[in-house]
Amino acid sequence: MSSSTRRKSARTASQATQPASSARRRSPSIEFVGMRRVALAPFNDPQADFVIQTQRTNTMFRVSLAILAQASSFFRQVESQRKQNPGLRDYEHLDVAESDATIETILRFIYPVADPVVQDLDDVCDAYQASVQYKFDYVAKRLREFMLSPRFMDNEPVRVYAIARRFGLAEETNIAARHVLRFPPNWPAYEEFDHISGRAYHELLTLHKNRGRKLVEFLHSFHLKEKITCMKCCPREATAALPRRQPEWWQIYVQQATPLLLDSPANEDIFSLEFILKVAIEAGITCSMCCTSIMQAAQPGGAIAILKEGLASKPFDLVVSM
Repeated sequence: MSSSTRRKSARTASQATQPASSARRRSPSIEFVGMRRVALAPFNDPQADFVIQTQRTNTMFRVSLAILAQASSFFRQVESQRKQNPGLRDYEHLDVAESDATIETILRFIYPVADPVVQDLDDVCDAYQASVQYKFDYVAKRLREFMLSPRFMDNEPVRVYAIARRFGLAEETNIAARHVLRFPPNWPAYEEFDHISGRAYHELLTLHKNRGRKLVEFLHSFHLKEKITCMKCCPREATAALPRRQPEWWQIYVQQATPLLLDSPANEDIFSLEFILKVAIEAGITCSMCCTSIMQAAQPGGAIAILKEGLASKPFDLVVSM
């Protein structure tokens, strides 16, 4: 399993300026006992009947096998074997390759203590892999929820996508892919890409590209008839053969919104009042009726709101079939 303290190939500038010691705050507090380390309460009970020991640091987690067995079919089997073979060390002690932080994260989910505070996707990934390996189904479920939390989805949906693809999580993959559409496809070379296939990476790029094209097609075919009109600039009456020409500000709006949708198909900026006013200024609107139509379009239930609903209603192509 990859280390939870490994550095990512792409970090934000603020992260890059943090001292190296801050990256190690995730490790659990420990106390030294000879050449071994013992985790703090509640994982240091001298009366505990089972020890989980991490191979990297020799940290011992003294825990209750009964609690582990309630949460894991793997440890239920260990408990059963110990009853059949009392006194054997194999059923009283387990050496693991996982880090201290990973083990503590899992234990905090199953013990009656506060849930762990997981700050980094590395921690989530490592703990999830271990929870699957040792069959902690509840822990795995909680960690999948952590993956989809705003902390990660708002800032690192591409990494979440790669992690979900790596572990074959269809629902999480598709949810992450939706969030990826808020960003341009010039993603950093995340380490998570090393664990997925080229096809999985290409499918995300294809989804991004196709979604952008689909929304732009809808934008260019979007005509609201009486919703966007100006009798002064577009005096001709509309007919079935020759629809009324759209006001100049709307044409500029479509022109400027097009590259933004292609770059980030889930872009929300094009619906903002700031963006609409920018269009009005660049259009050099002097017609009072056009000014009125812009204000009407920007109001709740106006043209922009209807456009937003129309774009959101376009069917979303799943990356992975559910």
